[in-house]
Amino acid sequence: MKLVTPFTPSSVDGVSSHGTFVHKAVEQPEDIPESIFALLWATAAMSGGFESLPGGTALLLSEAWPTIWIWVKYIYHANLRDLPSVIHNTAFARRYTVIVAMLGLLAKHGDNQLIFEIVLNHESDILPMMADMWKGEGTDKNLATQGFQCGIFPSTPAPQIQQKFIAQVIATCGTAQEAVHVACQRVERHLEQKHRGYEAISLDLYFFTSEMMQIEPSPLMQPMYASSSVAIMLMHSWNHITSISFTDSVERRNALITTCMGGAVALARSSPQAPNRISDMLHQDLLRLLAKSISLVQKSSPHHHTFREGIVSPATVHREILSLIRRCVAADLKRGDLRPLATHARVRDAWSELQKQLYQREMSTHRYFVW
Repeated sequence: MKLVTPFTPSSVDGVSSHGTFVHKAVEQPEDIPESIFALLWATAAMSGGFESLPGGTALLLSEAWPTIWIWVKYIYHANLRDLPSVIHNTAFARRYTVIVAMLGLLAKHGDNQLIFEIVLNHESDILPMMADMWKGEGTDKNLATQGFQCGIFPSTPAPQIQQKFIAQVIATCGTAQEAVHVACQRVERHLEQKHRGYEAISLDLYFFTSEMMQIEPSPLMQPMYASSSVAIMLMHSWNHITSISFTDSVERRNALITTCMGGAVALARSSPQAPNRISDMLHQDLLRLLAKSISLVQKSSPHHHTFREGIVSPATVHREILSLIRRCVAADLKRGDLRPLATHARVRDAWSELQKQLYQREMSTHRYFVW
């Protein structure tokens, strides 16, 4: 701070005219003094190592924020706007990472009152910046691995910040439907990478389940329920998580399986278009993924009970879905994909009960429909 404060103007507009240096845009990365990067990196590192910020650290950050924010805004607006043309530039990558770290800090520690006040006091600048970067990583494949994860804010004391961020995302994307599409693309692009960041995948998947299960309906809830892309993305994620390509811990895998299943259950039980979403998921091998997951989520896992209780509700099944389930079950049995069901007594019993309910459903509709 002592090195940076003397040549920091009172506003971002005064940076290039303050006499420190002349703004030469992205082509001149040496124009930004090294001490500024040192300050921003030190701030991000100091705050990023804590799950919950100590009071003294939060106070220091709050006091330094006016200076920090001027440089964050300058770096962002002067150097990060023409993303496609400079994405492979080392200086750009460095600056992008700094912005990711600083904005990520605000999202991660939004439950701290001092951090919450920073976001609240600067929300007209911070939230559009976050939404712009969030969208960019979903629409530009070159940005997909940069790691911007500001889609989730702590639930307290800042639920209104999360709501305002969602509103800003919708405004940035143009429509709620496009915002849902971008959110799906964020996950799909992570899955395409050779070296996948599973924390990023976890956060982006949680974005869907949190929005679909809000007590106060989110403006993204109905577009998510109506989207085939959401159902397909969940199945793509689930398929990778249960494959030999998954390289993270067993605990992470169990948590991700439970997240995918939670999203699938939300679509099947709560979506006004539930039959269509069930159909989407069945066509993406939902039954095989359920059967495969049974052998992966062990009884010792804290996720076991949640996983075992999550099942597609037969009450949502109509004639076409029932017919599709019949065909899917036959195909999966033929391939041996449902073999794990025979080795778990409780799951075998639950499967038998589901089969019984489906049969009863078929009998109740038989008088009305010709199969």
